[in-house]
Amino acid sequence: MNRKQANLVILFSTISLLLSSCRSGPVLNTTHIPPPTSSPTSTLPTLSPAGTSVPLPEVTLKKGDFYFSVDGMQSMIFIRNPTGYTPEDFSLLLDWARQGGTKLLRIHLTEGWNTVTTPWSTTSGAVNETWAQNYDRFFDQAEANGIWILPVFSAWFNWNDGAPDFGGPDWQYNPYNQANDGPFTDPGELFKPDSPMQQAWIGWVKTLVERWQGRNNIAAWEIFSEINIASGAPGNTGAGGAVAEPMAEDFTNRLAAMIRAADTKHRPVTVSGPSLPVGSPGTDQTWAHFYD
Repeated sequence: MNRKQANLVILFSTISLLLSSCRSGPVLNTTHIPPPTSSPTSTLPTLSPAGTSVPLPEVTLKKGDFYFSVDGMQSMIFIRNPTGYTPEDFSLLLDWARQGGTKLLRIHLTEGWNTVTTPWSTTSGAVNETWAQNYDRFFDQAEANGIWILPVFSAWFNWNDGAPDFGGPDWQYNPYNQANDGPFTDPGELFKPDSPMQQAWIGWVKTLVERWQGRNNIAAWEIFSEINIASGAPGNTGAGGAVAEPMAEDFTNRLAAMIRAADTKHRPVTVSGPSLPVGSPGTDQTWAHFYD
């Protein structure tokens, strides 16, 4: 399977780590596109006047329900996984989402914007302020359009060192990569307990949670997308070099505990794995414990 095929249609089943009442999750899909060599660097357009804002709907998950309720009624909330490179891309997707009746957008933070010209991290591994301000404005626009956001802090492809079963080596674009003047050389270090890379990334996530936790339209936090096919970690399993289940579980628990402590609104914390055929890398039965 080539990179385009692997990334155009990927189905997610999202599990909740905080809401014990969640019995099943929505099916999601995402599209991944490699960064272009250049892109406009303007900021997001000015928001519409406050008087034109659309109120946020009440979105809840009641104990025993299999689906979210919107304004008190179980309803399809149309979760989508859009992204773009420019301010115009993001403004357009919000317009389309509002017109289509979308109540919740799932956004891969480390895929948003041109990550070549506006990386999500500084050369020291901290949050890039320019990148964060772009998302500040995006969240503002989304709230004005009455849309909730589920931010995803990272995904398997950001740490893929070239595993053949899952497409190209996106680690080459990662700002943590020493080749991009970042501080680290091995993407697998992310999953090693208390490694310098893991500590830096936990600090990166904590900065964003503390920055955005006061916002009204953050619905939940997703630690990692498709964690069981992230490559490069020691103790990996499967032909794709997927991270081992115990290491992924430790990584997830560390991030979940940090987010719970940092978020004063105590939102749900999620992590996701792909719906892949049995026998695919990262899908062996040891992952049943992780999903439990």
